[in-house]
Amino acid sequence: MVNHCDIDQNTQWGINNVNKSFVINAENNWWGSNTGPTHSGNPGGTGQAVTDAVDYLPFATASAQVPITGDVSLNGEIQAYDASLILKWIVDAATYPLNAIQQQVADVSGDGSILSFDASLILQWVSGKISIFPVESMRKRSVGSPSSPTIAGNSTTSASVSISAGQVDRGKQVTVTLSGHEMHNMFSTDIVLTYNKNQLKPVSVNPIGIAARTMTASSMRDGTIRIELASADAIEGSGDLFQIVFQAADGIKGVVQSPVIFSKFIVNNVNMESRASNGAIGIKGGPSTFALNQNYPNPFNPSTTISYQVPDDGSTVKIDIYNLAGQLVRKLVDGTHSAGVFQVVWDGRNDFGQQASSGVYLFRMSSAGFVNTKKMLFVK
Repeated sequence: MVNHCDIDQNTQWGINNVNKSFVINAENNWWGSNTGPTHSGNPGGTGQAVTDAVDYLPFATASAQVPITGDVSLNGEIQAYDASLILKWIVDAATYPLNAIQQQVADVSGDGSILSFDASLILQWVSGKISIFPVESMRKRSVGSPSSPTIAGNSTTSASVSISAGQVDRGKQVTVTLSGHEMHNMFSTDIVLTYNKNQLKPVSVNPIGIAARTMTASSMRDGTIRIELASADAIEGSGDLFQIVFQAADGIKGVVQSPVIFSKFIVNNVNMESRASNGAIGIKGGPSTFALNQNYPNPFNPSTTISYQVPDDGSTVKIDIYNLAGQLVRKLVDGTHSAGVFQVVWDGRNDFGQQASSGVYLFRMSSAGFVNTKKMLFVK
């Protein structure tokens, strides 16, 4: 009699009834798999093999040391929730930790790693599309089973991805789209994007289109965006997957192209990084230098516009108008500015509200060591 034991990792047999002169009572044992022992009387069994004349029914579906394969939550059941725990752990292991036993049962693909494909396999199992995990199939083959079931996602898969271009002013938000192309037999994808954290800050990652019908998880931290997707059904064709909202840094000057780069693209455990097309966001920053532009129109009557630019927040700017004798006619601008491009209108009047005479005038801009003067002509 062998009851209530964990029977696993034997090289040949879990129990071998050599001469079969009597039946061995082996009820309520755990055979290294929630499917029970490998035996002709238990077609779906992938655990340790037993000979004939072994009474293994009923069998336990979990053990104290090795819970059910795929039961990441360790609650005794395999659920879609277990797939979600895998995706959350991949994108942020610090916030959503898995202990050693949880990680062991999460690797249902049996490849020694935990990726979104493991989550997909759990979803496939929960939805009844598969009845055995690859890791259990491996165990079954190791004890001489003549065949093993086909696992969805193990056959040829293909896909490519891209990021749309974006344009944004400094300090503003922009949305770019991550799209999939020519996807075939895709059940899962693991994506890592990198970006310049001094130029861009991710605000949100939102599944759309095809991805809206799947299980996803994402994280945004330290110049990296991690995106995980798992599905119980094969994804086919082309379409949008995610919208990513970025905010451009406020301190950018000039015009810059800020790249968004795929540093990882895995489909069904297959590395397809070579089929990922990077994107870029054009950021229109503030001016990089002080500047005073020629007024327009010139000559003018009755008014003209003067444009100027300021590179730094908190700059004190003055623009004064003088006649050719050097006499101050009008204090047009005198105040603190943020960085940017500005315009001011002169209506042809002096500081007392009186109409100026026709003739040539000088307008002068000064700020933090910058001085520039230009001429303009007022006509009547």
